[in-house]
Amino acid sequence: MADLLEQLWPVIVGHARRNNAPGFFGYVCGAGLPTDPPMAALAAALNQNVTGFASAPGATVVERRLLQWLCQLAGLKAAADGVLLSGGSLANFTALATALHTAAGDDPAIAQEGLAAVQARLRVYLAPTAHFSNARAVKLAGLGRRHIVAIPVAADGRIDVDALTSQLREDKRAGLMPAAVVATAGSTTQGLVDPLARIAELCRDEGVWLHVDAAYGGAALLAPDLRGRLAGIEAANSITLDLHKWFYMGFDASAVLFAEPHRARDVFYTSAEYVDIERDPPPERHAFFHYGPETSRRFRALGPFVALCHYGRETLAANISHNAACARYLAGLVEAADDLQLIAQPDLSICCFRWCGRGYDRGAIDRMNQQIQQRLLAEGSYYLSPTTIAGRPVLRVCVQGHQTNADTMDGLVATIQKHAYACCLPRSTP
Repeated sequence: MADLLEQLWPVIVGHARRNNAPGFFGYVCGAGLPTDPPMAALAAALNQNVTGFASAPGATVVERRLLQWLCQLAGLKAAADGVLLSGGSLANFTALATALHTAAGDDPAIAQEGLAAVQARLRVYLAPTAHFSNARAVKLAGLGRRHIVAIPVAADGRIDVDALTSQLREDKRAGLMPAAVVATAGSTTQGLVDPLARIAELCRDEGVWLHVDAAYGGAALLAPDLRGRLAGIEAANSITLDLHKWFYMGFDASAVLFAEPHRARDVFYTSAEYVDIERDPPPERHAFFHYGPETSRRFRALGPFVALCHYGRETLAANISHNAACARYLAGLVEAADDLQLIAQPDLSICCFRWCGRGYDRGAIDRMNQQIQQRLLAEGSYYLSPTTIAGRPVLRVCVQGHQTNADTMDGLVATIQKHAYACCLPRSTP
């Protein structure tokens, strides 16, 4: 074992991405917590298959308590419940599969034919800012591109509620079956929060399922200064929260919450001679596989449960607020610089901007920003994942670390400017 670890160490440790480094700003990735390694070891040693109470009673109690806390955090009513899954993609799939089957109703033909019985009429409404996993979920449910209705965004990049309203009503008049609207609380590229309260009111009035993908931004519910930006999330039918993102917890733990959990149970409930559990069992017979697609499940809840108990809401909230303040501080630095352009003020902890030195045309500026991102990655002090907005490259900074501060942001801006002028692209001809 010692010889094996000696061989593996330089590969798995020497080439591991340092998600907790102060300059790691790529994707949407939690920094992790000191409680994660010992709890992961304990969960591995216990080796519980958390299908439900019958196979893992203690682990099931812990997970259900964690889910209860998350439902309360989101403002859902007491009857709400959910399940932990591997990630936001599976959580979004679980939510939208439930929404589609709920829209299809309890017609006997549905039980026999599935969604195929009404497939031609089903529609799911997405904005281009929605995470790609939502469109993929529709595909996995057996529906094609024509079943996904693209909703435009307003000038601020958020869902255009007026356009959504018109499209929903037009489709209903045409005899179609609007099944779900997906709103985002913290978009992947810019961290934008859709107007959740207005969308929730519309969905309630039109009788359409509202799924809020809060995989990233849902952690803002912990922070008193940010929570108001997610007003309306409490009216959602389903919510995705990734604990391994801005809650800082280790991979993998994503929650899908249901305001009416029996809707998910109606879709996923399965019985067999070896798992003969009634559809609405007492707590001591609870089965998680009746609320999602997984049967075998590891003890995902232990790390998050211990982290919330040990650090407490106030400590995690202070870190979340600090990350958002770092993004706002960076936005201020960008606005003050002659050679940088801010795309928009940060909603949460993501700030997008671009280098735009004088004397360069649009094409040269785009190439320069791509080169700056690549140089930062090669240098290793700052990690920015590549992305575009309106088809143009931008420098995207997602702050989710415990060690990031104002000095980190000062250093990032100085390094970007250094690399920009080191690229030495020829200036455009006046």
